[in-house]
Amino acid sequence: MNRKSTAASIISAATILGAFTGAAAAYADGAQYRPADLDKSIVWVDVTWEATVTVPFTDGTTEKKRASADFFCTGWFASTTGDIATAGHCVTKDDDLRITLLQNLIDDNDYGLKATKVDWDVVIDAPTVHVGQPTGVPGGPFTGGLPLVAQVVAAQPFDDGDNALLRVADLQNTPALELADGIPETGESITSIGFPGSVMTVADVQRQHPSHKNGTVSSRQYSKHGVPSTEIDAAVSGGMSGGPTVDDQGHVIGINSFKINGESQPFNFVTDAKSLHDFLNANGVVVTQAASAGQNGAGSDGDDPGGHSPGRRGRPRRGRPRRGRPRGERPRAARLRPGRRQLRVRLAGRRWPRRQHLPREARAPRRPRRAGCP
Repeated sequence: MNRKSTAASIISAATILGAFTGAAAAYADGAQYRPADLDKSIVWVDVTWEATVTVPFTDGTTEKKRASADFFCTGWFASTTGDIATAGHCVTKDDDLRITLLQNLIDDNDYGLKATKVDWDVVIDAPTVHVGQPTGVPGGPFTGGLPLVAQVVAAQPFDDGDNALLRVADLQNTPALELADGIPETGESITSIGFPGSVMTVADVQRQHPSHKNGTVSSRQYSKHGVPSTEIDAAVSGGMSGGPTVDDQGHVIGINSFKINGESQPFNFVTDAKSLHDFLNANGVVVTQAASAGQNGAGSDGDDPGGHSPGRRGRPRRGRPRRGRPRGERPRAARLRPGRRQLRVRLAGRRWPRRQHLPREARAPRRPRRAGCP
């Protein structure tokens, strides 16, 4: 797959929501944030996955082949020292990723099969993550520069909270966003920020600006595993996974996470602010948290520590058929993840709609010239 030749332009299109300039910016009580101030904190997150696939053939032989896939999400600076928060599903393995890798391999080799119908052995490597900012984000630490490799410090699977921490070593004075204090109230105004993948088709990706989608808090919900999340009605879409959703003072109330699959109206969800705060602190990030309305300011300033040609060997056999259909964007069990996870909750005999993570925006794989079945 000749994916890397377009990496620079596509990567630039993956930027998502903004940040504060220099150190974390603070706003007086009730003051509205300026979107331009937030944008400096937003970065694109480009994730490359590679895997070794054992392909069985009808003559009884097997061959190991390499497969790859690229996705992009959004991230934002959570500290002044190069720590970047994003969605856990952007950098963790799941069955949807496995299906994508298999289908890319099948298409590249003209096998004429469906990845959902084969049961080949797939060993997925750790991801390679690059971060950067397009020139449409003026004044950002990475603006217009080459992408940098980021370390995946920690990541929660979707069922455990869907938070992830990346780190670019030796960065200083990165513009960190503040975390909101407390639980957002139903009806509260919010803005979801990110770089929607669909904008790539109509905009110069090198100069793309983060999109700000306004809405309100619809409800607070809990997964079957007890993980809290906040439902919002802002129009969040693929490519914005991992970007922040902020309140009317620019404080982060959660990370863009998942949506209800098949809904024509916006039923989108963000991760829980307290869970995000605890996750970052547990991994050594000193976060800046906004003071709550009733506090004097004490303790609210963030001091918490925070190939053989298969032609002569016969065609590849499908192997044991896989059961079920792959989740659009989350892994196994009762998925609540942005990508493959179908959450099935029964109420009065009816199954609730499937939820799926906000899609990791996939790069289009090279479509091979078909010359009939192998």
